Amino acid sequence: MTEQKRMYIVANWKLNPASLSDAKTLLSGTKEVAKKAKGVTAIVCPPSLFISPLRELYRKSTTFFIGAQNMYAEDTGAFTGEISIPMLKSVSVNHVIIGHSERRGMGETDEDVAKKVSRAVNAGFTVILCIGEWERDEQGSYLGVVEQQIKTALSKVTYTGLSQVLLAYEPVWAIGKGSGSALDAHGVHQMVLYIRKVLKDMYKKNSVLSTPVLYGGSVDAENAEALMREGEVSGLLVGGKSLSVKSFGDILLAASKVTTS
Repeated sequence: MTEQKRMYIVANWKLNPASLSDAKTLLSGTKEVAKKAKGVTAIVCPPSLFISPLRELYRKSTTFFIGAQNMYAEDTGAFTGEISIPMLKSVSVNHVIIGHSERRGMGETDEDVAKKVSRAVNAGFTVILCIGEWERDEQGSYLGVVEQQIKTALSKVTYTGLSQVLLAYEPVWAIGKGSGSALDAHGVHQMVLYIRKVLKDMYKKNSVLSTPVLYGGSVDAENAEALMREGEVSGLLVGGKSLSVKSFGDILLAASKVTTS
């Protein structure tokens, strides 16, 4: 296996939990387990309403961060319900998920994603860029979908800016259906190789092959280690299982095991 210097485990809480009290309890428990996960960077992305009060629960860290689930490409204006980069910066957030399939399902286009990615990178953010096909076909046209998503999203990102991007591959057809529906480690590895080939074609530099590629899609404690070790990803994007301290903690510790063995 290719040596892994660090694993990135991202928790996407989505529209959960229902109360700030529950969010504080969840974050506190997650933070304690994360301390035991050597070689792992944990990024917890709660609903935006909870970001500011949750920031008060932990000291500045180089391995544990609170991030945002989304952002808008404009800094100000008549954009009801949106959250800007200056707003996120004001509460010391500099990690953001962009292009999640659920946002794309609400109408976000590849061009919208590209604009957000460019703005976030230029503002110094670390971007968790989500890519992934909605379905698979025997002809392999889904590979073209993933390639187009990558090339469009990164079209305004320089080689230097790419160092601020974590690519999260999420096959939409596998999300939320249990570990039995996740890609097996071999399938994940094949996609990692393909994604890195696309990056190499874009930037013409061998060093882009070390760009972190994460996997998301029905990740749990049972399949996490195999996905990371055999799939050769640099981490995981975790949805439902991040809402349980026990489940997410087991994933964090699985990541630590991969980095230390």
